[in-house]
Amino acid sequence: MQLALAKQRYPRGVRVDNVATRYEYVLVATYALTAVPSGAVAKRGTVRVELTYDSADQPYASVAAQQDAQDRAAEEAARRIQLELATWLAEGAKPPVVKASAAKPS
Repeated sequence: MQLALAKQRYPRGVRVDNVATRYEYVLVATYALTAVPSGAVAKRGTVRVELTYDSADQPYASVAAQQDAQDRAAEEAARRIQLELATWLAEGAKPPVVKASAAKPS
């Protein structure tokens, strides 16, 4: 399986002094399940996870909150990928079509 992650963080709930009190964290995971040994793509998909977290005035607390949000987003993305693959398999997953080579047997 190939997996690519993209993440973004957006400030929300800005105070009077222009400091964000909350952040929105967005994680997009794009995956491709490939067949062995052909390498043909059997299933592709993308999941998007959005969540918010508080930003504290203390630096350690703010870093801990951000890391917790990243962990929660990763867990949720993994759960959604598992659900997509389970649904695909339950519906009778079709094997990937492997293109025949151009060379003709002699």
